[in-house]
Amino acid sequence: MTWAQIREADRSGWVEVASHSHDLHRYEMSNPYRDTAPSATTRRYLPAASRYEDREEYRGRIRADLTAAQRVLRERLGHGVSTLVWPYGMHTEMARSLAGQAGFTATLALGSRPATSADLAGGCVPRILVTKSLRFGADPRAWIQAPQGTIRAARLRLGDLWDGDIAAFRTRLDASIVRLRAIGATHVFLDATARDQGDGIIRHTFFPGHQATMRVDLWSMAAAKLSNARMRVWARVPSMNLTWVWEQHPEWRLGSAPHRIASSSASGIGTAEASAAAKWPTRLSPELPEARRAAVDFYTDLAVYLPLDGILFEDDACVLPGETLASDATASAGARTAAVDGFLRELETAVRAWRPECRFGRVTGMAAVRSAGPSPESAQDFARMILEQDLTVVSAESDPEYARDPSRWVEKASRLAMRTWRSQSKTASRAGAKMTLATVPPLLLELPVDTAATPKSAATLPALFAAARQAGFESFGLGPVTPANQAAIPARTLEATLQTSAPGSK
Repeated sequence: MTWAQIREADRSGWVEVASHSHDLHRYEMSNPYRDTAPSATTRRYLPAASRYEDREEYRGRIRADLTAAQRVLRERLGHGVSTLVWPYGMHTEMARSLAGQAGFTATLALGSRPATSADLAGGCVPRILVTKSLRFGADPRAWIQAPQGTIRAARLRLGDLWDGDIAAFRTRLDASIVRLRAIGATHVFLDATARDQGDGIIRHTFFPGHQATMRVDLWSMAAAKLSNARMRVWARVPSMNLTWVWEQHPEWRLGSAPHRIASSSASGIGTAEASAAAKWPTRLSPELPEARRAAVDFYTDLAVYLPLDGILFEDDACVLPGETLASDATASAGARTAAVDGFLRELETAVRAWRPECRFGRVTGMAAVRSAGPSPESAQDFARMILEQDLTVVSAESDPEYARDPSRWVEKASRLAMRTWRSQSKTASRAGAKMTLATVPPLLLELPVDTAATPKSAATLPALFAAARQAGFESFGLGPVTPANQAAIPARTLEATLQTSAPGSK
């Protein structure tokens, strides 16, 4: 259309002209490897200066663009416009604030979901692209919001692929992607930090930030490659085990020393809990405002610099037997659980300021699955997780009970997890709540990969997943997948599981 035609449409009363920004409808260089991402949400990488755009440079760029958009429209139409449609639907809390300052009273994003009161309060409403694939019917949920499909996930640790040589890293990453596609992976849980010595101490990150030491800037490049291979990429991140914080501020740690408790035969801790205590030697106390601010700061860096589809909170978000909250040594199991859950909600809010459509999940183990209500062994409430998280990952990693008898562990975990899910679904239905993932349980069973397969058991990974499928699980994961154990994973393992465990199959 010409400007004369646009002015005619504008004056007709039948058409409202909106802005699509002045020059944000483009992709910007997002890391040193020349990957790109949408301009409105990207801290541009500046190769000439070998650095990223800082906060004020980003703010100034977005402000200048939106101001220019209004100026041009005012010159051409004789008035400004009230609505801004974000390019690619991408926006941040800061960008929305700058849009308001530029005179836009409403903004539109993307998202195949109904608008919520929170969207209206934030001044940004999701819009739905109408395509040939949409099928309209009496129930708008059938086309407004597609149900969550089944997930085939794999965990990938960048530390397993990196040895200081970027060319070798690319080769290993490409080989891993080929293998992940062969097993039908739809999602990848990509570790954002490194525990080099296997002692639970976080020594490095794989993304930039101003808190922890960055080993090398790899995460966004790996995510771009995985996304190009049509996989969703979630950052797998610790939340309470932020080593650099609790080392600098010992007074912010949980009370007691779990590694000492785990060694005591009189402690009453089971083998799985003792293993968890060794895995996470110490952590932040989740109720302390100072600890929460430090964690929010770290997660803000994560959201600012990384193209996230989701965040998977590690199983360090727990309080083990013998551990106490720093401010209340006598806090009940329920109070400890509430402190951990509140801690994670603050982190989610911080991430959504930069990645509004980011999804969230939590890793948990048998201690939470077998408990009714807050677990005294982990301070995790499995039933609440299912309702509040987009995804709950039941993991067998480092669980001695799984190592002894994988088949029994899978049968028990699957049966108990699905029983809780069905109970929660019925409760929500009676209360009139809409569980958007009701067609597929928001649960994923994650089993470790070992080059020796499953010692002391004749069961194979496909057989274990098939058993979980029979119990009602729909989504499965493997991890971690490393260059050393990729050959132990049968091709099409996860998809073959569905076929062999489907009703009527032989």
